[in-house]
Amino acid sequence: MKKKISLGARAREELFCGAEKLASLARTTMGPGGHNIITASRTGAYEIASSGGGISGDSVFADVTENAGAILLRRAGEAVRESCGDGYASAAVIAESILRGGARLIAAGYSPAALRRGIDKSLPAAADALSALTLREPSREQLERAVSLAAKDEVIGKLVCQALSDIDYAGEISVKASDTGESYVWADGSFSVSAGYQSKYMVTNDTLQEAVLQDAAVFVCACAINSIQDILPLLDECSIRKQPLFILAESVSPAVVKSFVSNIAQGVISVCSVEAPGVGAGKLAILEDAAARTGTVVFGTPLHPDTRSAGLCDCGRADKVKVSLTRSAVYGGKAKPDELDAHIRKLEAMLHLEHNELEDERLRQRLANLKGLNAELRVGAVTESERRFLAELAESAVKAARSGARSGLLPGGGTAYIRAVPALRDVSSAFSEEERAGAALLMSALEQPARTIAANAGFNGAEIAARLRDGEGFFGFDVSTGKFLDLAEAGILDPADTVLCALNAAASVGAQFLTAEAAVLIAAAPVSAMPVPDDLHITPQDFL
Repeated sequence: MKKKISLGARAREELFCGAEKLASLARTTMGPGGHNIITASRTGAYEIASSGGGISGDSVFADVTENAGAILLRRAGEAVRESCGDGYASAAVIAESILRGGARLIAAGYSPAALRRGIDKSLPAAADALSALTLREPSREQLERAVSLAAKDEVIGKLVCQALSDIDYAGEISVKASDTGESYVWADGSFSVSAGYQSKYMVTNDTLQEAVLQDAAVFVCACAINSIQDILPLLDECSIRKQPLFILAESVSPAVVKSFVSNIAQGVISVCSVEAPGVGAGKLAILEDAAARTGTVVFGTPLHPDTRSAGLCDCGRADKVKVSLTRSAVYGGKAKPDELDAHIRKLEAMLHLEHNELEDERLRQRLANLKGLNAELRVGAVTESERRFLAELAESAVKAARSGARSGLLPGGGTAYIRAVPALRDVSSAFSEEERAGAALLMSALEQPARTIAANAGFNGAEIAARLRDGEGFFGFDVSTGKFLDLAEAGILDPADTVLCALNAAASVGAQFLTAEAAVLIAAAPVSAMPVPDDLHITPQDFL
């Protein structure tokens, strides 16, 4: 391993070269006229990407300094994509424009620090202009149209909108592989547990291979059920009253399951047992949520330790419980509304505590499950690579929809950025000469997304951008029809969070590049093959 040291203009040039190569990949994917990119590994496996982020994450350049420049730009784009689902390409194109113009100004003698100050001082004005333009309460039709544009696939866009409508824009959507080869939305408003029955002999519907318990009692237990004696009084009562029983426990021993099956075969009782998934606190959370949804307590805990004292009066209730090999669904839990609301409020309060992102996501999933606001978008395709491609589009569209519902919508097609330019021009009039040059860099960069989108669709980007500069509000250009129109009426809209996040990320990485004066990076030494001795001879006997 050795270090490569680059200084001054050479360091900036090499860093910029890597960023420019990466931006060129993202540029080709922008807008309805953007193109997909196919990558292949050495084994021949290929992937399809519809955004710069889908390809650039695997891009590695031979020169270590160029690679560092690409990584800096990549991280900015990935931050936008992770939070908003879209905006990677916009961030890359804006940042690359700042770098290109900044390199010329620095070569002409301008101070990199002054250029950076000009960019930083202009950003608040751009954010204020975009905030003032934002459509705060978009109609459902406008939001759905924005989702379809983010998906770049009308079918996927419609399915995402259907899923969001099914969960009233408040629950959770998971993207999974389709079991039929067709894409569809699955949502039934149940409380779901990702675990199934312990024995196929518990099945009541042989055709669907499901155990269906109508008007079921629900017993939730946080300890292992190792003996039938642990819950014998409850089983006797259920047998006498012919009450179907659903058991969700930490674990149930094979001997107990065998006893259940024997009694089911004799018609003594209708019971289905399921072991809660997960480990530790995650498993306990599922049990607590199931108890809250069905109106019972969790037995086997310090508050309710004795499972042998449990009776039907202590169990929860559900209108129906449907259990398959891999999933259990509880419909119409009979919890008292005030007790269920208290449990939900407790989880919502926990969301405001300091957690990592993964823990917050788990809490949101628990809340959605408790409220019955879960939907699955099952993605199907002819090939596995196409399915992964469509799944990536769907996940991005879901994030874009949430972002739009939360922050409002702005004119799409890069128009929103151009609408922020007059505000930058006004605020920069009070800057110093070199700071005004930095602000001008940002103003020029803000036109690049609209130019690129138009160029990808076969139009003259410079002419389109000039016409947009003369317009106001939601006046913009539809590259699909080649007409200027009201983008709000046409539904060509972008989530405000996506637009702002891409702008801030691009300005930040652009400023970092401009003020880079040196690069000290570790270059991997080339690995040479071991020499083969001239006198080496291999015979078939050597392999015996």
